[in-house]
Amino acid sequence: MGTNQQANLVRVLIERLRAHAELGDLTQAKRIAQTAVAATRRAAEKHNEGGPQMIDALRALANVHVREGDLSIALSNYQEALKISTGNQYVSRLQVAVLKADYATALDAVGD
Repeated sequence: MGTNQQANLVRVLIERLRAHAELGDLTQAKRIAQTAVAATRRAAEKHNEGGPQMIDALRALANVHVREGDLSIALSNYQEALKISTGNQYVSRLQVAVLKADYATALDAVGD
């Protein structure tokens, strides 16, 4: 699958998981996020260009875990996404900033 196709797939999956999350169906949202992570992981292993999609998928999965109150898994997802972002020329500064903001919010919640 090409990078553009992969990006479109991830975009659609994230839209679907957000819709489920907004309806309170976190189980389905998590399944969709896990599917997105699995798909992007395969692509990212072959091409560094898949990093942004992998980060988006991991961030979406982490956000579902935060909503479920499972902060340790969410933090692990955020950390993996941050690791992928390091040195990846395809990842934008904005994407990293949003990721770091979500990570900081989850870290703050752990302290509560």
